[in-house]
Amino acid sequence: MPLRVWGGKNTSGFARGWNTEVWPSERFGIYLDAPVGFTLNYKDRPQAVAALSLNSPDELIVTQIQGVQAQRIGEDKKEIGTISARGLAPLSWQPALIEVAEDIAFKSGIPNVSVQSAKNNTWVNDLPGCEDAHVTIDQIYKNYDQPALAMGYELGGDGNYHKCLQV
Repeated sequence: MPLRVWGGKNTSGFARGWNTEVWPSERFGIYLDAPVGFTLNYKDRPQAVAALSLNSPDELIVTQIQGVQAQRIGEDKKEIGTISARGLAPLSWQPALIEVAEDIAFKSGIPNVSVQSAKNNTWVNDLPGCEDAHVTIDQIYKNYDQPALAMGYELGGDGNYHKCLQV
């Protein structure tokens, strides 16, 4: 599956280009939780996204690991439903996204990577102007905490998972 890297200042949080109609009947609303992100694509359509930033000069933090759903667009250009990410089913995609983040850190000379824990995830808690949390802590734990633990990350005092890459 090809990757597409996003970066640069974007005050809306949406990855440029995906929030518009990309295919005749599909639109992808990808909101990045950090300044840099990348998508995992299948047949040129985003299936998952990861976002990352510098936690400190020597540590990259992964703050977003998320599957992407397309919005189905009708002839009147209004949303009429969603389309699940079909390319993810056979993959262990969460660890794959973390591995890409590790590769970016390693090739950039950044010796440490951290993965934000479910406990520290903004989207689990109610956000101003929202009646309910966007996701459950169990969903976030499955996407962030479980892959990090399986990949040898250790829980730090800040509540996030950390790993030294031995650059």
